[in-house]
Amino acid sequence: MGVTAFVNGHVFTGDSFTDSFYVKEGYFVKPGLPEKTIDLKGKTVVPGFIDSHLHFLSAGLYALGADLSGAFSLDDVLSRIKDFVEKTALAQPFASRFDETRLKENRFPSLEELDGVTKNTPFYIVRIDLHSMMVNSAFAKKYNMESSSPFIRGKAYDAMVARLAKEVPFEDKRKGLKEMEKTAFRAGVTGVHTMEGVEKDFSGVDAMLSHQKESLLNILLYPQIMDVQGVTDRGLSRIGGCILIDGSLGSRTAALCAPYADAPAEKGRLYLTDEELFCFMDEAHDAGLQMSFHAIGDRAVEQLVRGYAQLGREAEKRHRIEHGIVVRDEEYRAIADLGLWINFQPMFHAYWGHPGGLYEQRLGPDRTKRINRIKTAKDLGIPFAFGSDCHVTPLDPLGGIRAAVNHPVPEESLSVEEAVKGFTLYGAQIGHDEKKSGSIALGRRADFVILSENIFDNESLGKAEIEKTYVFGYCLYQRESD
Repeated sequence: MGVTAFVNGHVFTGDSFTDSFYVKEGYFVKPGLPEKTIDLKGKTVVPGFIDSHLHFLSAGLYALGADLSGAFSLDDVLSRIKDFVEKTALAQPFASRFDETRLKENRFPSLEELDGVTKNTPFYIVRIDLHSMMVNSAFAKKYNMESSSPFIRGKAYDAMVARLAKEVPFEDKRKGLKEMEKTAFRAGVTGVHTMEGVEKDFSGVDAMLSHQKESLLNILLYPQIMDVQGVTDRGLSRIGGCILIDGSLGSRTAALCAPYADAPAEKGRLYLTDEELFCFMDEAHDAGLQMSFHAIGDRAVEQLVRGYAQLGREAEKRHRIEHGIVVRDEEYRAIADLGLWINFQPMFHAYWGHPGGLYEQRLGPDRTKRINRIKTAKDLGIPFAFGSDCHVTPLDPLGGIRAAVNHPVPEESLSVEEAVKGFTLYGAQIGHDEKKSGSIALGRRADFVILSENIFDNESLGKAEIEKTYVFGYCLYQRESD
């Protein structure tokens, strides 16, 4: 295969602009006599997007259930569940992406309401943050649940998720992975950092390792399992992702220094003691692994930073903090001093950071002004990258870029160029993958996206769509013409 020249474009390489680039055998190469020339006709081109925090396998599986994300009333929720239960062939039916704060009633259904539409079919609803669930009476009976409450949170939730994961048939896993890959290419995503595994169960990790061998998608795997030996036995150089330091704001399990505004008796909780966390970090450190932990509340971030501090500054490892939604100034300074990275999810504040939204309900207006402080982190020299936490928010880097540029707190907004880097160059760097991906540069994978609009013009950012997605030089998605 000869050289293909892409010319007459508005091309953002990852750190500068040009008008052309050249591809051969799946990689960006030096200019040469082309066998084929493609005229970009002024279209904007960016490196393939990298979502550096998502749950690829579980997102694919959750997509097989009833989707409640578009519901804005309990009547709509219950109607969707009723229709799904009547038609589904899933062995264990469920619904996902439920967010009670977006409903006019601002509550979960009652057990009687849920039982009324599910009858004798065991059924559960997963909250959008993936940190709690509600189950019906038939489900509680099937799994011999002793609690009188239909709600499962914290460690009990994690245990139930692990139990359910083991029951998922292999074919459902394959189907979910294939559907997610199509979703990725439609979104311009050519690389993912996927957080897989539950407690001590490596089946999700192994499924992704198998899929990795047959996929053109650039997959970096983070086993979120506290089994260092199991990780190193699989030849992996990183561990973590959603190894949980705390839970979520939506489920009120995120560990806060001050009480929840809408539940003054609650501050959330830490999922690990200092001894459990620090011993694990020492073991992972001795194995030479890059580490990554989920920490949302300021109390959780403080504990995690103390753990990293005991290891000393290891900037070359690029150890990660996932989410970092509520972070105090002293922790930001410590994160900068330790050379840690933060993986932000800009869509979080787009979904829940508006006045009257979830964050304001849980934190009050003053603390809500200090969530997802991306620009603060950047100004302190803290390196960062962006993800979606899909299936929590959609796999949609363009939406994430818009959210980073249009932060509800204007002082925390980024330029379009910096936001694009969060989903490209910085996404590669946080995974030690910048020599392979993340930029349109010599020797990198020929992963790139052609856009319908010039997103670097703020007025066009909101209208932009993915026109084509190239992976290893192959066009794997093309938008249908109107």
